[in-house]
Amino acid sequence: MNNIKITIKKELRSIVRDKKTFITLLVMPLIGIFFVIFYGAAFDQNEVLEPYKIGVDFELNTIENIVSSEYQLETIKYDNLDEMKKSYKNEDISAYIDYNEEDKKYYFYADNSQDGYQLQSLITAYFESLKNNELITYITGEGIDYEEVTANYDYEFKELEGSDYMLIIIYSSLFMLIFSGVISTSQSMAISTTVTEKESGTLETILSFPISQKELIVGKYIANYIASACASIIEFLSILLTLVISSHYFESFSKLNFTVSTKNVVLGLIVCLTASLIISALATILVANAKTAKEAGIKLGFLQYLSIIPVFTNMLSISTDSLLYYAIPIVNSIQTLMDIFSNNFNIVNILTTITSTLVLSLVTIFLIIKKYNQEKVLFGD
Repeated sequence: MNNIKITIKKELRSIVRDKKTFITLLVMPLIGIFFVIFYGAAFDQNEVLEPYKIGVDFELNTIENIVSSEYQLETIKYDNLDEMKKSYKNEDISAYIDYNEEDKKYYFYADNSQDGYQLQSLITAYFESLKNNELITYITGEGIDYEEVTANYDYEFKELEGSDYMLIIIYSSLFMLIFSGVISTSQSMAISTTVTEKESGTLETILSFPISQKELIVGKYIANYIASACASIIEFLSILLTLVISSHYFESFSKLNFTVSTKNVVLGLIVCLTASLIISALATILVANAKTAKEAGIKLGFLQYLSIIPVFTNMLSISTDSLLYYAIPIVNSIQTLMDIFSNNFNIVNILTTITSTLVLSLVTIFLIIKKYNQEKVLFGD
């Protein structure tokens, strides 16, 4: 037991000296904070948009001027199409409309940028509104009651509960970042404690001391888990704080279905600490046969791919009702955290996640001990 403690201390001291790991731990939450601030600031700013400057080569009447202002369009009069093209190239206007007298048709010119697509929607709504005004004028002139005609087509928009698409992506990506940091820490530990020592030949020296191979491997794994667990707590609390602050300071996050309570935080920490068990175990066993750090890094990339799955699952609105989904390591932990903090509390899914993770961790640890007892694996011969 004393040998295991000594091994744990040795490995933890090595990670404390590893600046790369600490930088990773700090960068992951910062990436999440950056995206949240960028999205919140950009979206909130869009609530009070500056009018789009649109070039036209025809005179607008009073109604057209009123309608254009309603749709955040500021029109600038030009004499011809060539002038508008030149002004567009100089970035004086965002788009332009040309009226062809022969065709009696308006041609709208815009690029395929985000502003371009936004303008297409606004211009479409603008012309539909003008058509509606013309229709009202005609019906009124014919002595027809417009309100009576349109009463059969009265409608009202009702917004359904739930977050918008961009918020879903940001929300799931933030929880993914928690485990990306944990995976990076575990990867660094697994490589430095096994592959690096095999490359440098220090394992032979260590085993010349009164320590068994089993004690050595168990000590290395526990050290990996402690580092991963610390990383998970740091990442979890950082992302949680980011979400809490953003929901209070950014209007755009008001639609985010996110709730923080003591119970949620405790459950979240349990899920993170449990997930660290399997992450550190998988990282250790994946690098078992690796002869170089580069080879180990390629093999460990598989863990990062697993962390991305819940993001795409939520982006594509794929159902996560199956219990089998909550038995997939890393994937289940990220999804469970999202469920817990979005009021989608399901005790069966949470228990499935924790239980399956613990069982798989124990099986993997057993395989690690068995695998690293082989001299070919331990020394890379």
